[in-house]
Parts: sequence; C-alpha cells; structure tokens
Amino acid sequence: MKTSPKLIAFVRKLLLALACLATLAALFVVVENWRGDRAWRALQEDFARRGARLDQAAFQSPPVPTERDIFKAPLLADLIAKDSASSIRAKKIRDTAQLNRLEPFFDVVAGPTIDPGALREKMKKAGLIATASSENPAVDVLGAFAPAAELLDSVCRAARERDSASATIDFSTAPSGISLGALFDVGRLLVFRARMELAAGKADAALADTFAALRLGRSCTASSPKSVLSLLIGQALASHATQPMHDAIPIHAWNERQFAALQQQLEGFQSLRDLAETIRVERVWALAFIDAAPSLGSRISGVDWPWWMIHGWVQQNKVAYATAIEEQVLSLFSPADERIFPERIDAMSRIPLEVRPSRSPYRWLGNMTLARLPDFVRATGATANDIEQAALVCALERYRLDHGAYPEKLESLVPAYCARLPRDTTDGASFLYRTLADGSRQLEVSGQEPGAKNSGHFTPTVWALPAGA
Repeated sequence: MKTSPKLIAFVRKLLLALACLATLAALFVVVENWRGDRAWRALQEDFARRGARLDQAAFQSPPVPTERDIFKAPLLADLIAKDSASSIRAKKIRDTAQLNRLEPFFDVVAGPTIDPGALREKMKKAGLIATASSENPAVDVLGAFAPAAELLDSVCRAARERDSASATIDFSTAPSGISLGALFDVGRLLVFRARMELAAGKADAALADTFAALRLGRSCTASSPKSVLSLLIGQALASHATQPMHDAIPIHAWNERQFAALQQQLEGFQSLRDLAETIRVERVWALAFIDAAPSLGSRISGVDWPWWMIHGWVQQNKVAYATAIEEQVLSLFSPADERIFPERIDAMSRIPLEVRPSRSPYRWLGNMTLARLPDFVRATGATANDIEQAALVCALERYRLDHGAYPEKLESLVPAYCARLPRDTTDGASFLYRTLADGSRQLEVSGQEPGAKNSGHFTPTVWALPAGA
C-alpha cells in the first residue's frame, strides 16, 4: 500500500515542529540556567561587598580542645552524643540517674513559687521518695536526686573547669552533633535541684547548680556554628536558671563574689548578636539543602520538590530566599542597638506565610521557609530582657551587700557594678526601678504594670527585692 504524500508531508511538518519545540525548550533551559547562575553570582558579589558571606567556611570555627569543651565532659558527653555508638551508654546514664522518672516534675518547679511539701507528696506517690524522714520536705525531695548526683556533680565540675563548647553542623544534611533535648533535661534538672537546695538551706550547692545551668545555656548559644534549636535551648536554660535567683534574693543566700560570678555568666549572653549569626547560619544550611534537594527528591514543609525545577530556577530560588532573609528577617532587629522592632515583626506576621509554594518558579519556595522566624525574633527579644534583668539584679544585690541597702537610682550601679544600664529590647526604654510602700523594690521592663503585656507581646518579669539589709 502506497503512503499518501499528504501524510508524509504532515509527518515531516510535525517532526520539524517537534524539533523546533525541543530546540526552543533546550535554548530556554540554557538561557534560564545562565540567568540563574548570573543572578546568584551577582548576589554573592553584592553580599561580599556588604560583608555578608554565604559560604559555609564563614561559620566553621576551629575545633575546641576536648579538655576545654563542656560538651565533652565525662558522662555528659555520652548522654548528649547522637552517634549510635553512644546510644547504649546514654540509655544507661539516663536509667542510672532516673531522668525519665524525674522529668515529669520539671514543670512543677518552673514557676515563680514552689511548695516543697506538696512536691514531696507527689514524689512519694511516684515512688521516688519512700518515707518522709525530715521535717524539711526539701531535704526529702533532694534525696530523690541521689541517683542523678554523679551526673549533675560532673556537670558542675565541668562548668567550673571548661570554658568552651562545640556543636557540629553538617551543612550537607542537617544540624547534628549533640542531643539538645538531653542537654535541656540536664539543665532543668540542675535548676530543679538548686531550688530544692535553697529550700533546704544549702546555698553554696544551689549556686553551683545555678552556675552550671547558666553555663550550659551559654554554651548552647555560643557554640559555633549555631542553629535555631541550639539558640532556643540555650535561651530557655538561661530563663530557667534565673528561677533559683528569685528564690535566693529574699533570703540573701549568696555573697557579693557569688553574685558577681552569676552576673558575669548572664552578661556573657549576647542574645540578639547570637540571633543574627544563627539566622545567617540557617540561611547557609538552607541554601545547601536547596542545592541538594533536586538530586535527593527532598520535601520542604511537607511539599515535594518539583521534578520540573531546572538548575537556573534553583539558583533563582536561592537568590529569593537569601534576599528575603537579609531584607525581611534581619531587619526585624538590630544587634548593635540591642533592639527588636515589634511593628515590623507584626507586619511580617500578617503576611500569609503559606505552606503551599508560590506560582512563580523563581520564588517557588515562597514564604514557606520564613513562617516561624518573626515569632523566633520576638521570643529572643523577650528572653534578652529576662537575662538583662537578672544580670541587673545581681548588680543590685552586690551593691546592697557593699552598702547595706539597695541604691535609690539604677544609675548608682554604673560603673562599679555594671558597665551600662540595659534597656528594653522592644522599645529602648529604661527598666523601671521603684520603691514600694513597705520599702521593698521592684525591677521590671519598661514601666509596664505587673501582668500587663509589653509591646513584644510577652508578660514582663517582675523582680521583687525585699526591704532591709
């Protein structure tokens, strides 16, 4: 059967059209890849001129010697290690210290006041206390810590002897290296024991535990490279570690030298500077993840990486993401001024941070990766206030111990007891320091009434300083 000339002509035209389309598609991909690479190089050059690096080497610090690394301290190193070789040892340490049995009581002692008697009864019901053998219930509660004593005492020694910390981030995969959850448990357990030690009249032991909890928190925030989780855990531990101070102030439990040591630890926290570096580290990690996503078939915020995402569009998404971090997120606060900007945070929070991707292939990631960052900035500002307040309270206590009474004005603390007076991170206002009718003092943020919400949407902490020497 002879093929129709018209059919042959049609097939030729169809093949020619398909060839033209394939050529145009190939040219389109080549051009888009070139545009994407050009945009990425231009961004790198622009960031380099401004001193904002996007390479991994900028955030990798030299290794910390083992003898100086608090995360490598005996027992603690095995407990917080995430490698499989340490998992058996970590479980043995947890079981020996009875961490899982003590953990349900962590939140009980996280509040402003505690009732050792009620706590003793709850621990008796849980089988942690056999009988009430002391008139002071705090002594019996402390007895429940005996299995954890070796671990906690080891951490206290490390806090005194080791001045550095290291955490590992593999930029090709994800933040890794240590179990921050296990580290948080140890810190909370130290705070728990410190509060009971104060109630039992063991002020020096309480100071050692409080100091160790602060050192763990500072180690989390200061370790390099940083991660969002390590910063959050470090800030949370710092806030928890101020609770024993609330207990110690009314009973004048510590001397000037001891308050000076605590003040030094608290002043070591650079919350907003650490926040800026953390966000930049997270940006580098996210850019590495975006580079690897096409070959790994990864998911972002529960959305599959699209098969049609060509190299040039990957580069454009990196440009859009890096620019959004620089222009939107890092503009929400100023480390140099020690300020966050609640109005900007609120404005960004109102932007629909949708989980579904953008329609533009250049901005396919859309706002998915930015969703939680405004609240992260807000929380860091509030925690910075808490830490600054606690450091100022240490300075006030040192003044009282030297002069027999608290100063009439906060300005009297400078420069002998603190280098400068802190200000509220949310509005730049001075902390409110006032004398009540009974002669006691109060220190709080920005003059907000107790229980009121400040401009950062957080309830300010009020420190009560008793009357009399």
